[in-house]
Amino acid sequence: MERLAVQKYGTLFMKYSDCEYRSPCFGCESINRCNPEKMACSSYKALKKLAEYEELEEQGKLLKLPCAVGDIVYQLMVTGVNEDSKRLKYKMFKAKVFRFSVDSFTLCFMTEIIDENKYHSELPLSSFGKTVFLTREEAKSALKELNGEVS
Repeated sequence: MERLAVQKYGTLFMKYSDCEYRSPCFGCESINRCNPEKMACSSYKALKKLAEYEELEEQGKLLKLPCAVGDIVYQLMVTGVNEDSKRLKYKMFKAKVFRFSVDSFTLCFMTEIIDENKYHSELPLSSFGKTVFLTREEAKSALKELNGEVS
């Protein structure tokens, strides 16, 4: 991973070129009016926050979710078996993400189907791109494939 900010020896540095890191105050017009060590400068604060996030990412502790709580997703669910082909039949449902959770095995998210029944389901995050989609078009395409409508 390419770092844009790094903290070494108690000092914050930003990437200036491929082989050089400099103080965020280098060339700053306000250098005589601020004290970056006390984090008075907003640029210094932003760079420090970036360094923290980059450190978390390197440690594998930063999680990027595919959507936010409250977002609408399109969920494909088994609704029966096709009598002729004996294949599972799937249907697309519009759902709202209402919670993310972590258990001892996996990261999950909870959805609520948007219809009169308010059906809830808990799914692993790995469902995204397989049976849960961010757009209706992606879901329709996957639905056709799952139902055997694509040659």
